Amino acid sequence: MSRILIVEDESLIADHLQQILEKAKYEIAGLASSADEAIEFLKQDPDIDMALLDIRLKGKMDGIELAHLLESKFGTPYIYITAHSEESTMERLLYTHPSGYVLKPFKENQILAQLQIALNSVEKQNRPYDILNEYIFVKYNHGFTRIKHSEILYAEANDNYTFLHTGEKKYLLPLTLKKLTQRLEQYGFIRIHRSYTVNPLNIESFRTGEVCINGVDLPVSENYRHSLESKLPTL
Repeated sequence: MSRILIVEDESLIADHLQQILEKAKYEIAGLASSADEAIEFLKQDPDIDMALLDIRLKGKMDGIELAHLLESKFGTPYIYITAHSEESTMERLLYTHPSGYVLKPFKENQILAQLQIALNSVEKQNRPYDILNEYIFVKYNHGFTRIKHSEILYAEANDNYTFLHTGEKKYLLPLTLKKLTQRLEQYGFIRIHRSYTVNPLNIESFRTGEVCINGVDLPVSENYRHSLESKLPTL
């Protein structure tokens, strides 16, 4: 489920956007009425998939200035939603890289169509590897290196990036742990903590609160414990 941050200083419009997105089964990561509020949401939650930005916001920073920060610091894609289409505004927009642009007043189908197109585009752009049977090809040293799924021990969150650990090396991937987990779940990988996803083939032992992989003890949070235990064969 994609997580969306709404940055809009008109509460009626923000509430309307929230209703539209929740009806379409998107998860709302937060409602921010200013750039400062949006930044706080992003600092606390690196798993936001898309931001909907009003250009005119309360406070010192407007939506276009916030967009520059989203690109440079957080790597969060965004769609502008605004009533302003004058030439001076459009000139400023040329120096940003939005995933979409919707004019107010908008219709429900316009928002949903633009959001789905943007999310699909970002997914293709951010794909760090291609899957081939039992291997993945991971970006490494300005190219790609091949790794067997079975060689992966676990993945560790690192803000908006993720470390992929094998027995020999660790690779820094340009996507969040949530997004990497979504890609690896089809190969049996299991999320055990906000900061860790593991390959169950390499679990040496486990008990309440932790698993051991390659001699490393990793925490298991209560939110994921039952899911982990239900997927491991036990006697």
